[in-house]
Amino acid sequence: ITGATSATLNLPVVSASQNTNKYRVVIFSCSPTGINSAPATLTVNNPVAIQTQPQSITLCEVENTTLSVAATGTGLTYQWQISTDGGTNFSNVTGATAATLDLMAVTPAMNGNQYRVVLTGTCNPGGVNSAVITLTVNSLVTISTQPVATSVCLPNGAAFSVTAAGTGLGYQWQVSTNGGSSYTNITGATTAALSIAETTITMNGYLYRVVLTGTCNNVTSNAVLLTVTNPVIITTQPVNTSVCETKNTQISVLASGTTLNYQWQVSIANGAFVNLLNNANYSGVNTNNLSILNTPLSFNSYRYRVIVSGVPCGLLVSDAVNLTVNLLPTAVLSINNNMAIN
Repeated sequence: ITGATSATLNLPVVSASQNTNKYRVVIFSCSPTGINSAPATLTVNNPVAIQTQPQSITLCEVENTTLSVAATGTGLTYQWQISTDGGTNFSNVTGATAATLDLMAVTPAMNGNQYRVVLTGTCNPGGVNSAVITLTVNSLVTISTQPVATSVCLPNGAAFSVTAAGTGLGYQWQVSTNGGSSYTNITGATTAALSIAETTITMNGYLYRVVLTGTCNNVTSNAVLLTVTNPVIITTQPVNTSVCETKNTQISVLASGTTLNYQWQVSIANGAFVNLLNNANYSGVNTNNLSILNTPLSFNSYRYRVIVSGVPCGLLVSDAVNLTVNLLPTAVLSINNNMAIN
């Protein structure tokens, strides 16, 4: 070694290529050939050097991923760490002492977690921190409250809604006019609630659903039924009726609507109206035709009306009409004494 002629040899900067080099000194005194010292081996330890840093990653929940680092250094060891407070504090991940860290079935609770790996070696006992990376976990679209079927009366509006969650959540309501065979998008219906300002009878039986889109997946809600019913309308009112005593008569009403029900009532001596029951003098008390049977003379001046109801559109009360009961004609036969009757 040029210039190396003293009792010491200084190697000011060593490199990895010098690792395992052997050195000796030849001492010259009385011997012209010199005396060789024992050889000494130089061991050069490499400091920790990171070639490939971990990388931030975005996943959907329940997916798996692997974080990794590529590094060199003598006596290299690894310890992965996690921060759940935005990088203020890091704690060791138990058992995570390899160049890779497996994250299995990630959850939304892990969103925003930060990770790094501390690399230690012979030359870096205090450790070298890798870059800090962030895990982004996108939530799957889920429905917590499904739309529900609804019934409305013409021409009232209708409303449907859904409660859902998920990353990048979007809504598109659809309608089926053919019993669910096909669906079409409703223009502009892109929120959690669908509002129909005014219904028509042709919309009765339509099915509605919402398609929810998200960063990770799409979900379609249940299809629900819209029932549109006609309001109750009395098209022909009852009319005043006259009948001879002991005879039968009928009072009628004509009405339109959905799921109609009838209840005839009577008022006696201008008192309160009370419901009629089918009996010897009445039949059809729950139909549109009330039959009065074997009409007693006492029914004279009774007043009748009918309540027409339709589910779910409420009820109407008809006009009140009067019943006049007429006496049957009678004949009195008078005879004179001694008159022959044939």
